[in-house]
Amino acid sequence: DKFSEMAIDFMLEEWGILSRRFKSLPSVKLIVNRHDPRLKASNEQLIHMVSKYKDYIYPTAIRASADFMTSTNSNEHLWEGKRTSSASEDVDLFVRHALNLSELTESKTVKKETIQEIQA
Repeated sequence: DKFSEMAIDFMLEEWGILSRRFKSLPSVKLIVNRHDPRLKASNEQLIHMVSKYKDYIYPTAIRASADFMTSTNSNEHLWEGKRTSSASEDVDLFVRHALNLSELTESKTVKKETIQEIQA
């Protein structure tokens, strides 16, 4: 949403100030959270974020899911449940990508190719 974008802009500005002050450039990566591919506004916001923050954004998004709240309230992690959920799939894919454990593979998560399809 707009407030998230304002916060990202502020954070990137602060990182810039710190990197100039300490002559070191920190690695900053963003991940889109609470993406709902069923909503046009959510897809439009994702496209906007990817174009605006293309140098900082991961090529995947975490879809909106009640699984995060459920697992937090039950004091369990996402993978303790009996079934695979969108949340556990998305987080697993994100972690694998962030740690360079594997290439992004076919998945239900939003990838750059999907973003290009949404734009068309």
